[in-house]
Amino acid sequence: MKKLFMVILIIASTIVAEEWPKIYNSNSKGWMDWDKLEQQMLDSKVIYVGELHDHVWGHKIELMLLEKLFSKNAKVAIALEMFERDTQHILDGYLTEQLTEAFFLKNSRPWGNYQSDYRPLIEFCKLYRLPALAMNVPRRYASFVAKDKEKALATMPDTEKSYMASEIKALKGKYRDKFYEVMGGHVPPALVERYYRSQCLKDDTMAESIVQFLKEKPDTTVISYTGAFHSDESLGVVEKVSALSPKTKKIVISIVPVSSAKFDPSEHSHKGDFILFAPANDSKRSEMATQVLHKLQNN
Repeated sequence: MKKLFMVILIIASTIVAEEWPKIYNSNSKGWMDWDKLEQQMLDSKVIYVGELHDHVWGHKIELMLLEKLFSKNAKVAIALEMFERDTQHILDGYLTEQLTEAFFLKNSRPWGNYQSDYRPLIEFCKLYRLPALAMNVPRRYASFVAKDKEKALATMPDTEKSYMASEIKALKGKYRDKFYEVMGGHVPPALVERYYRSQCLKDDTMAESIVQFLKEKPDTTVISYTGAFHSDESLGVVEKVSALSPKTKKIVISIVPVSSAKFDPSEHSHKGDFILFAPANDSKRSEMATQVLHKLQNN
C-alpha cells in the first residue's frame, strides 16, 4: 500500500510540474504550447529572458529554455548579467575544463545564489561546449557612477575601459520614468540620477557585449538572462541592443510568479512578447533570497 501511495505521489508531482510554465502570447492574446514558443525562439537572434533573481521556478524555466533551444539548434550561447566582463577568461577556462570549479568560484565573483540558481546553466554550457558571456560591467565601475565618481572612469587604463561600455547613454523616456518610480520620491533627484546612470552603464555594457559577440559569431543565437527590469517592455538592454543593431531579430520573455492557478495574464502582457507564468516561492525561500540580494546590493 505504501509503495502504491509513493507511485501515485510521484505521478501526481510529475503532472503538476508539467502544468508549468503557462505560456502566454502577448501579441495574439492567447495561450500557446512549448512547440510554438520553440519556433519563435528559433526565428530569433537574441532571446531576452527577464527573471526575478530569487524565483525558484524561474530558474528552472531558464534551464528549460536553454535545453529546448539547444535540442533544435546547437549554435546557442548564453549571456549572463550575473557575471562581469573582467571574469570572462575565468569563465572560459572553466567551461573548457582548464580550470577547476573551486578556482572558478573563488575568482569569478559569483552571486550568492549561484549554486542553486545559475550553476545548472553553466554546467549545461560546459557539458555541451556552449559559449557563455560574462556580459555585465564590473560592479566597482557601476559603483563609481552611483557615488559621483564617474569622471574617474575616463582616466582608467585601456584594459579597464574594455570592461565597460564605450559610453553611458542615460536616455530620457519610459525606462528613466520607470526607474524613478521604483526608486520612490524619498531619494534626492541628483542621487536618483546617478543611480540611473549607473543602471544605464550596466545596460550599455551588456548590450555591447551581446552585439560584439554576434558580430564575431553571427550564426549563433544568444539567450540573455537578466533581471526583468533590464528587459521588460523591450527597455534596458533590449532597447540598447536594438539601437546598436536595429536588424537583429529578437523576442522578449518575462517570467512571472503567480500565487495561484487563477490569474489574469493580460495584466502582465505589456512585459514581453511571451509571458511565462509559474508558481511563486514559498515564504521561507523568499526570506532567504531577500538576505542574499541585500548582500549583493551592498557589495
